[in-house]
Order: sequence, then structure tokens, then C-alpha cells
Amino acid sequence: MNDTPPPSGPALRKSLGLLDGVAIAASSTAATTSIGIGLGVTAGVVGLHLPAIMLIAFLPILGIAGAYSRLNKVEPNAGNGYVWVGRSLTPWLGFLVGWVNIVATLLKFPRTA
Repeated sequence: MNDTPPPSGPALRKSLGLLDGVAIAASSTAATTSIGIGLGVTAGVVGLHLPAIMLIAFLPILGIAGAYSRLNKVEPNAGNGYVWVGRSLTPWLGFLVGWVNIVATLLKFPRTA
């Protein structure tokens, strides 16, 4: 096992700006809206089986949270998937993971004219 620490990158800022705060607030609101709409649609489709469906749907999320917890113990960098993929697989795949996240975020918020 290699005990050498990974190379350190540039230091991160210690404070968030206005644009950072707006991005965090928008992503938090979008998740809440998605849950509200998704629960309504799911309840309409499955009816009284909704609690069981929610428990079954929670299991993969619990597994993902456990995986992120273990990864964060090995590589504590605030949950940046692109860094983990870049260091564990290849830098090119890490680059792609970062851009997929950016594109998915942009597609999540449709523009209105």
C-alpha cells in the first residue's frame, strides 16, 4: 500500500460569494420542488403502496451515501466526484464527470424567454 499523500492542488477560498450563495439556494430549492412533484406523481400511480415504494427507493440512496462516506474518509475533499474519479480511474474520466455535472445542472433549470 502506498502511504504517500496525493499531490496538493491550489488552495480553496474560505468564503462564498453572492453567486455561490445563489447557486446553492437554487439547487436546494430545485431538489425540494422535485421531491414534492415526484411524491405526488408516485402517490397517484402506486396509491397506498407509497410507503413501501419509498423504503425500497431509499436503499440505493443509502448505499450511495455509504460509498461517499468511505471515499471521503480516504480523500476528504468535500465530495467532489470528479476528483475521486480522476485520481482512482483516469484524469480524463474525472474531467468528464465534472462536465456531466455542469451540463446536468444547466439542463435542470429551463430558461424562459
